Amino acid sequence: MDAGTAGDEPYMMAKTLKDVPILVGSNRLQSCSIALQKFNPDLIILDDAFQHLKLFRDIDIVLLDHSKPLGNQRFLPRGPLREPVSALKRGSVFITTRSRTSSVNWPKELDAVLNGKPIFFTTHRPYVSSIEFGITSVLSRNINTGDQLNMDVFKGKKAYLFSGIVRNSDFRASILEYGCIEVGFSEFPDHHFYSPKEMETIFHNAEKTGAEMLVTTEKDFVRISKAISWPVDIIVVGVKISFKEDSSLFDSFINKNLK
Repeated sequence: MDAGTAGDEPYMMAKTLKDVPILVGSNRLQSCSIALQKFNPDLIILDDAFQHLKLFRDIDIVLLDHSKPLGNQRFLPRGPLREPVSALKRGSVFITTRSRTSSVNWPKELDAVLNGKPIFFTTHRPYVSSIEFGITSVLSRNINTGDQLNMDVFKGKKAYLFSGIVRNSDFRASILEYGCIEVGFSEFPDHHFYSPKEMETIFHNAEKTGAEMLVTTEKDFVRISKAISWPVDIIVVGVKISFKEDSSLFDSFINKNLK
């Protein structure tokens, strides 16, 4: 399937995990049954399945934003919560994302729930996932993609940014940290598929502002037609999760609990 049929995130998983079957379906029990019948797996990993209680699970991994783990502490649609905070007691292990430090200043009700459970602190590390060279190109053809070190490619370059993810501002801020000169920014809703007209507008704005390159996320790039001819270079930025010095401890936890 393509990104339009399967969804952008499953499509990206399939591209990265080439030998791992990826199933998409709202009925997780049915999807797991199909996986067992067709692929005979040793392990099934479910994304965003904390509320699917019909399925027995060996491990529940819960991700929390380090700076705002409970959002505005309101339930959908007024906030991010789907259940009371007490439901987090079902979690086996907790991972904080975007962690600047290993210290926390969390609401008291969260401290009570997480007490004694293993917690790992992670950071997001952007990297150059791929580059499409434009009709007008300022970049060297020898840049290695997939490398965080090559984020210095932005330094001193005039860049027009665009993205359609949950936190567009975070993407923007992370690119600016690497010294680019932002000449424009267009933001869209999460999972947004770009129309030809929208891409024309982005190209027009980039040209008008003198941009030397376009920059977007890996998730956005799979939602853009592959038939596009890029007027300038476009850099596609991916994100890796780093456990820093706790990587081996996390691996040990997983292995211990998957006997």
